[in-house]
Amino acid sequence: MIEVRLYRHPQHGLTGMEAVGHAGEEPRGSNLLCAAFSTLFEVLVAGANNLPAESVDYVRDEQKNHWKLVAEPDLIPSTDWGAFRHTLKSTASVAGQIVDSNPDRCQLTQLTHKTN
Repeated sequence: MIEVRLYRHPQHGLTGMEAVGHAGEEPRGSNLLCAAFSTLFEVLVAGANNLPAESVDYVRDEQKNHWKLVAEPDLIPSTDWGAFRHTLKSTASVAGQIVDSNPDRCQLTQLTHKTN
């Protein structure tokens, strides 16, 4: 089961996404659902390339099937935040569609982003 978590900030809305787990019994590297989430996270990471390092909580642990990228909007210039937020919204939308199409292998959770 892949658990997808969407992080939301009280003032800024969607701020990040996390996925933990494996979608099936296929060997590592051959599960299409897992590959879809890996690809989504690669897109999200590419979209975060211009963000200040201190503004992003990033985890990529393929051995534990754990990916996470959550941004701290208050530490990001507004133009960079706008561009990243667009990528994040698109990525989260696709993740939601994947979860909706595979409820027996994925679940979606909404979390509140803790502010400093």
